[in-house]
Amino acid sequence: MADKRAAGGGGLRSRLTLAFLLVGLIPTAVAGLLGVRQSLQISQAARLESGERLLALSAEAVAATLKNGLDVLQAAGEDEGIGRAIQTRDRSRLTAEVRAIRQHTPDFASVLVLDTMGIVLAHSLDPGVVGLDLRERDYFQGVIRTRTPYISPVPLVGRATRVPTLAIAAPIWNPERALVGVITGTFTLERLSQLLAPARVSRSGGPGRGTEQGEVYLVSPSGVILAHTDPSKRAAQVAEADAGARAVLTGRRGSITWENEAGEAQLGIFAPLPDIGWGLVYTHSYPSWGSAVMDVLPGMLPALLVVLALAAVAGTLAARTLSRPILDLQQAAFRLREGEFATRLPEDRRDELGDLSAAFNRMAATLQDLYTNLEAKVAERTATLKATNLELARASQVKSEFLGRMSHDLRTPLNAVIGFADLLLTQQVGSLTDKQQRYLGHVANAGRHLLVLINDILDITRVEAGKLEIHPELCHVPTILEETLALFRSQALAKRITLAVEIGSPLGDLMADRIRLQQILHNLVSNAVKFTPEGGIVTVIARQIGLELELTVRDTGVGIPPEDHQRIFEVYEQVGGSEGRQKGTGLGLAITKRLVELHGGSIQLESAPGRGTTFMVRMPGATPVEAEPEAADASRPVVLVIEDDLRAAELIRAHLTSGGYRVVLVATGHAGLGAARRLQPHAITLDLGLPDMDGWEVLYRLKREPATQSIPVVVVSAQERGELGLSLGAVDWLAKPVDPQRLLAALQRCRALGAMRRPLRILAVDDEPVVLEALEALLTREGHEVLRAENGEEALRRAAAERPDIILLDLHLPGLSGFEVVNRLRHTAGMANVPVIAFSGKFISVEERNLLTQQAVQFVGKHGPVTLNRLLDDLRQVASLEN
Repeated sequence: MADKRAAGGGGLRSRLTLAFLLVGLIPTAVAGLLGVRQSLQISQAARLESGERLLALSAEAVAATLKNGLDVLQAAGEDEGIGRAIQTRDRSRLTAEVRAIRQHTPDFASVLVLDTMGIVLAHSLDPGVVGLDLRERDYFQGVIRTRTPYISPVPLVGRATRVPTLAIAAPIWNPERALVGVITGTFTLERLSQLLAPARVSRSGGPGRGTEQGEVYLVSPSGVILAHTDPSKRAAQVAEADAGARAVLTGRRGSITWENEAGEAQLGIFAPLPDIGWGLVYTHSYPSWGSAVMDVLPGMLPALLVVLALAAVAGTLAARTLSRPILDLQQAAFRLREGEFATRLPEDRRDELGDLSAAFNRMAATLQDLYTNLEAKVAERTATLKATNLELARASQVKSEFLGRMSHDLRTPLNAVIGFADLLLTQQVGSLTDKQQRYLGHVANAGRHLLVLINDILDITRVEAGKLEIHPELCHVPTILEETLALFRSQALAKRITLAVEIGSPLGDLMADRIRLQQILHNLVSNAVKFTPEGGIVTVIARQIGLELELTVRDTGVGIPPEDHQRIFEVYEQVGGSEGRQKGTGLGLAITKRLVELHGGSIQLESAPGRGTTFMVRMPGATPVEAEPEAADASRPVVLVIEDDLRAAELIRAHLTSGGYRVVLVATGHAGLGAARRLQPHAITLDLGLPDMDGWEVLYRLKREPATQSIPVVVVSAQERGELGLSLGAVDWLAKPVDPQRLLAALQRCRALGAMRRPLRILAVDDEPVVLEALEALLTREGHEVLRAENGEEALRRAAAERPDIILLDLHLPGLSGFEVVNRLRHTAGMANVPVIAFSGKFISVEERNLLTQQAVQFVGKHGPVTLNRLLDDLRQVASLEN
């Protein structure tokens, strides 16, 4: 590219030549513009002069015609014979008179006589008009009111003429000078326009060219065009853009320019007719630059061509002389860019170009020195950057390893501290004094607070690293709300805070991560209680909008300034002064916002100082609210049938109805879970091949959720896996096609199930002795026998030897892992159906969780720390099924 530009040298030379051309062209163009401007001014002045002359002629013609007409009518009004004819109602005499007037005054289109009541007594053209009542006409009322001649401002279509006409009128007197009638003459608008015809002359645009026709029109005081040289515009209202007509109606005289409705420039001259209140306007298109240029161009063209030719010759010669040193500099710069740092220019000139060559040579020498040292500096800095990156990567790895250890090493002893403190507080191992109970309560609360802080730090770290997983499941929102708010009732009671809940009815289930949904609610309610002063109110509102759940937490606390609304969601941020700050890491709202966004939702904030705070969370995934089925007989026990095959469902309904049951049919797993919570049926029959979710998952969720875990489930399926269904909590297994007798017998057994429970033998497996000790103390208090194992091999041996009813299993064991223990148990005769409750202080992946579900293992602590109370709750659920 450099060689091409240098070889031609055309760029600089072309620009220099062009510059000389411009130097010659600009003065010529300026002179031409001045000539065009002068031509425009001359043309405008000529048109103004011609327009004023034409308006004067038109005004004289219109005034003379009107004066003549008024004189004729006034003379008729003074005629005593006409006055007596009106009094005697001599219509023949009156008709002869008006026809004579019409004949001697051809400007009139018609002449008519009216009495003082407005009744037509005579008409020059149409006898049929005689007898008409015209008292409403303005010319009649004008004469009667003023008793003087009157000119109508608005044209009307005459009955006799059938065209728009303008009326003038005069009073008729009797010999006693009493008003006895009105005589009226009318002018057609065409006749008035003919008076303007002399003004419709040609307007020359310049010598040797065609002419244009202007327009002259007569305007009444009401803005109606009475006469116009263009017949199509007569009797119309003047346009809003017509500045000339608007000006003349104010009584002014002069000229004006404006744009018409088509956007064309107009030159107008206007003059009023003061005696009658009308105005005349003359318009002409404004002189255009195009016509002015055509006037000036013939005289300027030869001079322009001569100037351009001289400028081209001078520019070419000067360009060759001036461009040579610059082109040499260009070539040297190209060579320097290609790495030829030894390139230099001659310094033999004593002008600015010589100074430029010397400066270039100094720059080239400096670049040559810099390039020599550049590679060494680059290598040195590259090595430093690599070392820094290695240090950063090592620090990141150390941080990750520390957080991984803290997930297990810190939370496991904290669980033991909290568990033993709770156990001692129950006084099952001995009595405590009030002071000891208070101290142990402080220990347990401090441990829980520390656990929350650790979990917040780990959660925000995982969120920022993109490693936090959510595990959606159907969540019963009212249950989660009640469980969450129960944690804050004692705290709210201590501060005399009213904790209110408003639940929109009905609410569908929400497909969300249950633990994370509880965490979102926990953080928002915790903040509300924390920042609400004594005697305040905290309100939690849940309502469903379409397929979205809206959760609102509103408090009457201190409020948040508008400038802090965005900052409040940032990590480690708390707003307000030191007196308004509360204890905490400043992570709660940051985690809440990220958890909501992980679910595809949004969170909004409304707050102002002293007016409280409202957080509103919108989350997708709400299931449609099912309509409640009508109950035929509320006294009969309800059976919920979850079956997507309509024929099979109707067959089961027929069998159960004949057996005295009331049946509710649903076709999907989600609908079945929701109906089970709402209806609390006597029993459930469950098909495994559902369209929206696996039947095993439905059974697992039914038996996991407190609201439905006690409802007996009978699995009805063509699959040959009855043992797995029983291990997951089903009370019976029926193969398709269903035997009616077996179906009714199974439901009868469901009705016979009582509340009897027996002590269980439980095998607890954990590599932490302190955890085993806490589990043993807690389960023994519940009346169960506890077997202990500290590794996988010992767990398999004790399970085979002592046949436990339930196994509590830590998944992350040294040596043989908990996953391998489960796998071997499921392949050991006599142990395949033993319920297993797995737990872990670490997080497990979605694949690992699915593997546990397939092996009929109930998992605890999948999103957070395992607590002894949570283990105990799940154990009670499984124990209720075992009994």
